[in-house]
Amino acid sequence: MNELHALRVFCQVVEMEGFSQAATKMGASPQPSVTYSINQLEKQFGQSLFKRSTRRFSLTSAGERCYRTAQEILRQFDQLKNDMSGDFEPTARTAAGLR
Repeated sequence: MNELHALRVFCQVVEMEGFSQAATKMGASPQPSVTYSINQLEKQFGQSLFKRSTRRFSLTSAGERCYRTAQEILRQFDQLKNDMSGDFEPTARTAAGLR
């Protein structure tokens, strides 16, 4: 499982307040794949992230912690991607030649 993708899916579910809404927002990702990603995260963490019922959608306390941390991880990863895609000069010197 790609953990970064699963964290993005999780954050999208929280922000859209539902699995179906998140799947719709994500475009090509059908709801079963959203559900699968969340189930895999819950299995990996060994905790439920959502209180599931037919009428209400809410996070467990573990889900709240996960959401806060996931937002920060994704923000930092996106920043790193941004930084690495720009022009930068390598700081390490390399030597090539025959000895």
